[in-house]
Formats: sequence, structure tokens, C-alpha cells
Amino acid sequence: MKKIIFIVFIALISHITSALSSQDTIKIYFNANWEVIEKPAKAKMLLIVPPLNERDSLRNLYIYEAVKGKHPQSSHLLELNWKIKNTKDGYLKSKNLVVNEMKIIDANYLKNGQLETLDIFEDKKVRVGYLFYENGQIEDLIHHKYSDKLHTQFITSYHRNGVLKRTEQSENNKTIDGICYDSLGLKCEFSPYYEDAQFPGGSSALRKYLASVKYPMDAAKNKIQGRVFVSFYINKEGKEVDIKLERGKHPLLDRAAINQVANMPYWTPGKKKGKLSKIKYTVPINFTLQ
Repeated sequence: MKKIIFIVFIALISHITSALSSQDTIKIYFNANWEVIEKPAKAKMLLIVPPLNERDSLRNLYIYEAVKGKHPQSSHLLELNWKIKNTKDGYLKSKNLVVNEMKIIDANYLKNGQLETLDIFEDKKVRVGYLFYENGQIEDLIHHKYSDKLHTQFITSYHRNGVLKRTEQSENNKTIDGICYDSLGLKCEFSPYYEDAQFPGGSSALRKYLASVKYPMDAAKNKIQGRVFVSFYINKEGKEVDIKLERGKHPLLDRAAINQVANMPYWTPGKKKGKLSKIKYTVPINFTLQ
């Protein structure tokens, strides 16, 4: 099943823009090697995307076994669900493609119905991300690679006229290599895609601050210890917001960890493409009895 999901994920990348916006039934044909082909007569499998009625909260996708390119002859092998959200004033806000409760596509829209962002997931992690201009032109294309604690991003950006703007490689949001171009395609001064927010005094000061968390007395008495993971965003003003418990250990430790994050001093805000940006972080907080 995992192999089938991954194959559908790959095939959908090249067809995704039309599939998300089309009001017609879309058929994608595969040969025996799971390659997308144009001729139905040679198809081994068929992916059917029915029309999306935005008034419905749910629509289904099915993969069928194709017999000589004719209509499916067997029951579906894989069911995928489109989950659609609208704004309060009736505009399309987002579409998520979910298989077995696992999101594989997350699409967000502008009020004019144009795609704003498109993220494609595998194993609950973004693998390919798109950002679009208002006219549908690709602004940013980011490929993600994960290994151990390393998150590598390969970033390609374009000007509004379609001319290449940047190529960049980053690791854990830190630039490794990159080149920027002006709207005429000429090399210009490089500026990183991401600039991390900074805790006062730097990363060593942040570790020291997190380590100074007050150990709950009742937890110490009962010899409760462990590691708690807390996520949060640093907003454009440098304040931590949207604090969330990612992995808890015990309610007493969890509450102490969240309070420690909530009382952090203001950070220097981060930037994205030279502009102040809200950036997410996840930190571990250790509770160890001496």
C-alpha cells in the first residue's frame, strides 16, 4: 500500500495543477511499470479524479485496474479523499488530499480562486512545495530532503516575468550555497531565502535559558523526569506565539515546559526573502533529577 501511495504521489506532481482546478473528470493512465502514459489502450492502471463540487465537503479519488483501457472492471484498490474548506464569506480556502487519514497534498487559495501555495507530502513531511504569484506564475519551488537531523532544501525562485531569480541550497534553514539574478537574468548580490530568528545571546543562551526551567515540586517528589518537546512560532515582532505541546512526558512536566517557552524574552525576528516572517521552532526541554 505504501508503494502505491508513493507512486500516486509522484504521478500527481506533474498533473496536480489541472487536477486541483478542473471541473471535469480527469483520468491518468499508468503502464505496468507505473509510468504515466497517454494511450488508454496500453494502460494497466487508471486513476480517476471526479469533478470537484466546492459545495461538497468531500470528494473521492479511486485507482482502478484497467482492462485494455476500458472502464474499470474491479473494485478500487486505493481510496483518497479531498477535504475542502471555505472562508466564512464563501471563498475556497484550501483543499487537502488525504489517504488513510494521512495528508499527501495541501493546497491553499487566494480569493480569486488562484492557487497560492501547494505542498506535497510523503511520510507526513513536505517533499515539494510551491508558492505562486497572483497570476499563477510559480514564484518559489522548494524540494525537501530529510536525513537524521538534517533538513536540506533545494530552492528555485522566479521573477514575475518568469526569469530565474535564485538557486539555493540550505541545511536546517542555513544557506550552504546560492546565486541570485535580477529580472534580466544577470547575477546580482546574494541574499539568503531564510534568515533565522535569533534568541538574545544566540543559541547557547537559548539552551541555557531552557535548561533553567523550574522543576515542579510534585514531579521531583514522585521522581518524574524526562524530555518534553514544545513548538512555537516567532512572529514579526519577535514574540513567541502559537505554542504547542508536540511530545509530552507528564502533565506536570508538560505544563512547566510550556510556561518556560511562554516567558521567553523577545527574539530578533526572522526573515524570508528579505522580509520579516513568522518562523516555527521546536525545542526539547529536559527534566532530570540529580
